Amino acid sequence: MINFNLKPSSVASGQEFLTAREVSLKLRLPLSTVYYLAKSGVLPAVQIGRSWRFPAGGVAQAAIQKPSSARVLVVDDDAVTRALISGVLEPRGHEVVEAVNAETGLEAARRQQFDWLLIDYKLPGKDGVQLIQELRDKYSLGQMIMITAFADLVDLEKLFGLGAVTLLKKPLDASQLIECVERRVSIGEDRSAKGAEADFKGEIGK
Repeated sequence: MINFNLKPSSVASGQEFLTAREVSLKLRLPLSTVYYLAKSGVLPAVQIGRSWRFPAGGVAQAAIQKPSSARVLVVDDDAVTRALISGVLEPRGHEVVEAVNAETGLEAARRQQFDWLLIDYKLPGKDGVQLIQELRDKYSLGQMIMITAFADLVDLEKLFGLGAVTLLKKPLDASQLIECVERRVSIGEDRSAKGAEADFKGEIGK
């Protein structure tokens, strides 16, 4: 059970603020994740010099939010990306299963069903598009998110031809990731491949 009796640090008249360490204890998150969520705007915070302070009310609200739980499979050979996704989604009640390549991803999908599959485009062996194709052929799947730092290399026509797929560009934005998983937002859903491709090109150009 989360302890809401931590003594906050006061940094402004009439307002109560928590330090990053106090937030880490309250939300049971690593300090690195607290800083990441603050910088990405997911967690309310103000920067004072080189330090971050968090409004106590905003932290309490984040602690008691209970989004619908999702089971998420992450297939990415980059340990930092996998840790980032787990660090963002698991504290919000989602179950995250990690796979380091296409083969272990296929094995995980064989064992259990997932609500979301986050698949890196550039994997050792099979690429992400090939993996999605194989997963579609063999299993009943949830929503797909392709994550990539190589947008120019993705065969968009082939990708969107496989069905509803959301594309997210690395480095991942925590708030966008949460929106995709919790609000069931999908760029490719109910759209033609051409329309989805235009949306993606606009997004990566920002």
